[in-house]
Amino acid sequence: MNAAMWCAACSKQVDDKAPFCDACGAALGSAAQSEIQAAAAPAASTAAPRKSWWRPGVGHYAVSGVGAALLALVAAAVWWPRPPEVTADALQSAMRTAIARGDSPGRDPICVANGLAYDQEPVNVEIDNAATVSWMNILVSAGLYAAPANGLSGGAVSQAIFVYKPLPVLAEWAGARRLCIARAVKLESVANLGRVDDMRLRGKPYTGVPADVRWVLDQPAPWLDNPGVAEALARELPTWRSARWELAAKSWRLTQRKNFVRIDKHWVPGDLADRPPQRAGTDATL
Repeated sequence: MNAAMWCAACSKQVDDKAPFCDACGAALGSAAQSEIQAAAAPAASTAAPRKSWWRPGVGHYAVSGVGAALLALVAAAVWWPRPPEVTADALQSAMRTAIARGDSPGRDPICVANGLAYDQEPVNVEIDNAATVSWMNILVSAGLYAAPANGLSGGAVSQAIFVYKPLPVLAEWAGARRLCIARAVKLESVANLGRVDDMRLRGKPYTGVPADVRWVLDQPAPWLDNPGVAEALARELPTWRSARWELAAKSWRLTQRKNFVRIDKHWVPGDLADRPPQRAGTDATL
């Protein structure tokens, strides 16, 4: 090409010797065509090249599908609310606060209630009642009852029985038709935290997290150390707060899987979510 030429019909650059435009087929070479080409040339030569994301004929940028997805991801990362952070120490502090307020079962005694009176009256057991005889012999080993004496039941037909007389120490641990093995429980730890997530408790939405709450006996009865006594009592104890006591190496432990919820920027045991907010300074260490 000797000089830059543009088609008057479609503004495409063309060969100055070509009779027709290769792009649109319009006739070239007329005077009007030359004037139009001359007027169009400066604008075409100075126009900035269009970018791939500029939509022709529209006065704004059009973002591609990939770009929109990236922008959405960035916006989500910046603006989407993140789950609150939580540690085992924070949940343990929440449990200790609840115990200090008296809102937790931490001061409950641990007792057996299996039908016996556990008072100051002797216990009469038919000799062929193997299960009750075995249980009473465990309490003899614990030092709570004297060794059985032979006796006879009353009534028209007397039967051979064992008579178990209570010893004075029983009064310290029994009453109200139950036998207790510890004055209370104490919190050992909170561990094995789950994922912070939305949950509903009693129909209400919360941000919550599950965790293992571990308890041990507080002020256990000294006679639990007698051979075979602890194992027998552990089998006889009912579930406590939906969990069972585990016995290992002379230690008692109970593990509850418990939900904690976030209320006013504080973590609270889930079973206390409907209680009034706790006052500042009520946290305590057992």
